[in-house]
Amino acid sequence: LAVEDEGTGIDEAKSGELSKAFVRMDSRYGGIGLGLSIVTRIAQLHDAQFFLHNRQPGPGVRAWVLFPKASRQNVSTH
Repeated sequence: LAVEDEGTGIDEAKSGELSKAFVRMDSRYGGIGLGLSIVTRIAQLHDAQFFLHNRQPGPGVRAWVLFPKASRQNVSTH
């Protein structure tokens, strides 16, 4: 699952900090810093990985969640 924007991007040296609750890149913009921590926690609960990097080429950020492949025995057909 991937989401991209065309905003200002992030300081990739601080990208690991952004997944912590109440951490924001820039206080000039709205929000309280919970969104990425919620995404990170949901990914963890699903044994998935969350990544956040600047888009290349161009401005913006690409966020994606990489889910593990489901085994057939864990897939419902109902």
